[in-house]
Amino acid sequence: MKISFGAYAEQWITGSVIKPTTEDLYRSLLKNHFAPAVGNRSLTGIREADVRRWRNRLVMVRPSSQTLGEALRVARGGHADETNGA
Repeated sequence: MKISFGAYAEQWITGSVIKPTTEDLYRSLLKNHFAPAVGNRSLTGIREADVRRWRNRLVMVRPSSQTLGEALRVARGGHADETNGA
């Protein structure tokens, strides 16, 4: 079964045990950065070159270093360990 990145990300956010502020941040990242770039593409259809282009565009709009770090962490499929404050 093919699933779009956007649908997967929504399921991942919904199924994660995270603070409300972190959920808000992830939803904002999805809406403003990920969805426009690859939201409708299937997970298997996203290539390394696509991620490289997305990252280059993201850096060009100069988000805060925290936003960029969080976006890259989410793109890798992980999130900050909120139990130890990381």
